[in-house]
Amino acid sequence: PMVSGIAPRIAVERLRAFYKRFAELDRKREEYILGEGLFGLTKTEFPTLARTEKELKLLSRLYDLYTEVLAYVSRYEETLWSEVDLSEMDNGMGDFLSRCRKLPKGLREWPAFNELKQMIDNIKAVAPLLVMLKDPAVRDRHWNSLSSMCGVELDPTLPRFKLKTLFDAGLFRFREEVEDLHTSAQRE
Repeated sequence: PMVSGIAPRIAVERLRAFYKRFAELDRKREEYILGEGLFGLTKTEFPTLARTEKELKLLSRLYDLYTEVLAYVSRYEETLWSEVDLSEMDNGMGDFLSRCRKLPKGLREWPAFNELKQMIDNIKAVAPLLVMLKDPAVRDRHWNSLSSMCGVELDPTLPRFKLKTLFDAGLFRFREEVEDLHTSAQRE
């Protein structure tokens, strides 16, 4: 999982496999220590195993948070636009951002950390825009204008219109345009 250049999702799978392998090696280490104690031998040190355990624990913190954020985002992506609770989503992402910032500095060099932080930042940037788009003043013509800006058909009147559609449209790239659109909708 510490190989640079691999996708974080693959690293999560590798981390699980490494944990299994580490558990086997750690169990053997315990047996060796017991055997050495039984025969009165000096205890053998396993510095590589101790270092590996520390690295696995650190990586586990990062990838556990990464997996948790992915699950949270996936749940919201599948939520219908008409049923989404934007304040709850924003609060949850704020908690994730806080937890992300509290991770040890050594983990901040890893691609998974950067991808995780970018994902959280993008959703935090989109949340206020989504609140603006939820405003009843935003009408079909405003959605049509937004659709042409994003290059994606956005029709919130469709019964299966999900939040994922807005995330996939890259709404965070059109922050100023959405703000202008909302302002003009309110004036009308």
